Amino acid sequence: MKSLTIFGTKIKVVKDDLIVHGILGKYSPTEQTIYIDKSLRGKEFISTLMHEIGHATFHVLGYHQTTLTLDMEELIVDNLSNVFCEVASEIKFGTESTKPRRTKKRNS
Repeated sequence: MKSLTIFGTKIKVVKDDLIVHGILGKYSPTEQTIYIDKSLRGKEFISTLMHEIGHATFHVLGYHQTTLTLDMEELIVDNLSNVFCEVASEIKFGTESTKPRRTKKRNS
């Protein structure tokens, strides 16, 4: 994935060596870019990406200009990331069907 669109705004996604700075991901509003540590895989990658998508969404929608504190924003994006990963995990491991339901044909 090289980019994604959030409410009409194209956001680049770049893998980088962030772990040396003690972080797994970051969003740069001036560059409109999400950076994800290049060593991340699987659930850790998805969780970090979803977290940073949360920050990008807040910025694109203008919530960074409100009285919402950074601590509150972190709490919200962490929660959304965790919920997304929980749902994705259930779908991946078959506890939730990903196949469309078929309806029975009626006899006329």
